Amino acid sequence: MFRSYQFRCTALFLLLATGFSLLAWRLIDIQYFNRKRYQEAARQFHATQTYLPGGRGHILDRNDELIARSVTIAKLRVDRYALENPEHAAAALIWDELSIDPAWRTLPEHRQRHRIRPLVKKMLRQQAAELIVQKHLAYAIGHLAPALRLKREELAERMEKNAKSKWFVIERNMEEETFDRVQQVIDDHKIQGFSLEKTARRRYASRNSARQFGIRKRNRRIRRRKSSR
Repeated sequence: MFRSYQFRCTALFLLLATGFSLLAWRLIDIQYFNRKRYQEAARQFHATQTYLPGGRGHILDRNDELIARSVTIAKLRVDRYALENPEHAAAALIWDELSIDPAWRTLPEHRQRHRIRPLVKKMLRQQAAELIVQKHLAYAIGHLAPALRLKREELAERMEKNAKSKWFVIERNMEEETFDRVQQVIDDHKIQGFSLEKTARRRYASRNSARQFGIRKRNRRIRRRKSSR
């Protein structure tokens, strides 16, 4: 009987020691070996990078009539690496489920992360990674298509055409109103793999003013070439 009791104590001690060893190894792995990877994953999920171009002024003639003005346009880019990350996809899907509760958005960010983290692990254990990524893609298309004023089938077809590309542009020449609408959707629904980039472009009052402006540029280039000779 004493030997049986001693054996159970030894087995329990080994079991606890193994568990604490695995936990310690996991902490070391997160804090030291793969710290940068987890930091980058957290940053991509909670941060959005937006490019703000430097604005250019209007072009007026000597009578203060508008010749050309600067407008801000944007393009929507897709990053396949972020889009096909199962952890990011699972987090976005779980966010969508939890956000049904009105009290969810009032929680501090650290409490939201604390609740999402174990649910992400549970989803990754229960579902295949490819299935999670496909669900997130359908989820993203379902929210982005109305914001872009596109049909879901059309947006899905564009994604399919660029299936082999890791980086590509899915929509170009978006006006400021569309940009704000799409950015709001990405932020509100934590959609992964899609980002917006702003650029500035000249808009001319008429075709004639655009042609005249172009001819002046060409004449300047010709004069420079002649003077250099």
